[in-house]
Amino acid sequence: MYTAPSVADFKAFFVRDFKYDADPDIGITDTDITNALTEAGCTINITLFPKQEIYTLGYLLLAAHNLVCSITASSQGLSGQYEGLLTNKSVGSVSVGFQIPEQFLKDAYLSILAKTNYGVRYLQLILPYMVGNIYSVEGRTHA
Repeated sequence: MYTAPSVADFKAFFVRDFKYDADPDIGITDTDITNALTEAGCTINITLFPKQEIYTLGYLLLAAHNLVCSITASSQGLSGQYEGLLTNKSVGSVSVGFQIPEQFLKDAYLSILAKTNYGVRYLQLILPYMVGNIYSVEGRTHA
């Protein structure tokens, strides 16, 4: 069984990515990180990871994805709406577009991960472990 990372682990790993502060109006609080880590713990598949170091990396990336989604949603308030997987966006004469791989679009969970850079990094980490996994279970049947 692997050990989940802590708030201190999150801050040490993402030292450049987020501004941390006790005031939520200024930066990311320990409570924000704790909530993101809790969400990650609810959705991470521990059986995908062959060792603690890779599990920790995956857990931290998934928590960062959850944190970004949470902060984005809270900054929109009650008027915020989920945009789904936006592939094109235009403002005036400027247009930005991206293509989401078909395998992600067809999977409800994987498609949500494609919404943030951290989610995509998490996908890059887990995809090799999701292909060709076969498990055997000891047992027998009675006729």
